[in-house]
Amino acid sequence: MKISICGDICDECPRYKATVANDTARLEQLAELWFRLGFRDQILPPEELKCSGCHKDKKCSHQLIGCEHLKGISNCGECSQFPCEKIELVFSKTKASDALCRQKCSPDEYNELVKAFFIKEQLLTAIYESRTGKSVD
Repeated sequence: MKISICGDICDECPRYKATVANDTARLEQLAELWFRLGFRDQILPPEELKCSGCHKDKKCSHQLIGCEHLKGISNCGECSQFPCEKIELVFSKTKASDALCRQKCSPDEYNELVKAFFIKEQLLTAIYESRTGKSVD
């Protein structure tokens, strides 16, 4: 499973899947969805919506790139400082996006986004607890 720094599951992301499949029509649909949800301020051409997955060297909309704790780890769940203030802000933003998507997405669209984006807190917590044997309060 390919997991981003913030806990998004790239393998479930519709943009990532469409990019891997080279599915321009699907990227066009997603460009409209991202605009409808307010994730972009205009409908982008499919080429600009392509995504090969998040990683530590790529711009991060959550401003996690550059965190001194990311050295030698793949995601925030592996961090000894988890959960920190930065990731708590990510979780808050994700909850707001979840609520927005419940309102503006079809059930199929919403279910696809849940698998990719809206379980990050649970996923990272499970990673942290598995690695440390400690429970997150």
